[in-house]
Amino acid sequence: MRTRFLLGLPFLFSISLFVHAKEDLTLLKNELPSQYEVKKGDTLWDISAQFLNNPWQWPEIWHNSPHIKNPHWIYPGDLVVLRYVDGAPQLVVKKREVKRLSPTIREIDRGAALEVLPPASLIEQFLDANQIKPEVEVSDAPTVLGGLNQRLYVASGDEFYALGNLDSSRKQYGVFRKGDSYLEPSSGELLGTSLVQIGKANLVKKTDKVVILRAIESRLPFRKGDKLLTQNSSMVAEAVVTKVHKGAIDGAIIKVENNLRTAGVMDIVALNRGQASGLQPGSLLNVYEMGDFISTADIEEPIKLPDRNIGKLMVFSVYGKMSFGIILQASQQITAGNLVRNP
Repeated sequence: MRTRFLLGLPFLFSISLFVHAKEDLTLLKNELPSQYEVKKGDTLWDISAQFLNNPWQWPEIWHNSPHIKNPHWIYPGDLVVLRYVDGAPQLVVKKREVKRLSPTIREIDRGAALEVLPPASLIEQFLDANQIKPEVEVSDAPTVLGGLNQRLYVASGDEFYALGNLDSSRKQYGVFRKGDSYLEPSSGELLGTSLVQIGKANLVKKTDKVVILRAIESRLPFRKGDKLLTQNSSMVAEAVVTKVHKGAIDGAIIKVENNLRTAGVMDIVALNRGQASGLQPGSLLNVYEMGDFISTADIEEPIKLPDRNIGKLMVFSVYGKMSFGIILQASQQITAGNLVRNP
């Protein structure tokens, strides 16, 4: 049975812009509407761009408001209204009014809710399935030897042997297979090794020389050489607050994830900058296409054209020398080799 909802009177959600008076002029556009009607396909970025000079300052709208716990409460047709309270600007979301004509019951398509943040499930699924480890840590991790009775492959429900030091107090482990190596483009330095989760296993018994486990989930058959690791804690995407990175960042995209050649909005990319450069989850970076070199008969040396801003990304997972980000804006397809810098 499909769930039906009745819409009643309109109601308001206040979304405060907690900014100092001296910041108001730079925060808000000189020319801006008094209200904006939310359209299908809008993101919070689109709405913020109607009112703010820098749309990436939208956390000052959403994350400082105790009234807004779920951005998916905003729907196409709602009005975003600018008002001032005690001299401070506020944006108020006025819910669309729907007249109920008895005995008609109107269904609301909850799938039409406004997407204002990178979907939590998208980021969480990626992190649950991918880990980045230093090569020495990968080498030292407990290793799958094979199945019972010298079976080469292990399926869900099978018991298997592993070699290495496992914590007896921990019952469940992720089974990972070595994936891509991430390299610094300029020097070839190894920045990290990707481990892709292919299943889960429960610890059954530890012996003097080997460990016995049982596969409880397998996306691919386990085989000799696969690694056993504790799983990443699930990340809640809504808890990541975007912030402008204050230190200088001058890096590059080194890979488009999920077997894609190019990235668009909501695609995930790997960067060659991480904790060592001061990046944190939520850091906002611009994406640039490197300017070409041109030469003419009038000059001896080629002239480099300016790099062109083609998008923006938010870093969501940071390691020592690399990180992962999700594309928030893109004016064209983004590829490995594109540059990343501070907004």
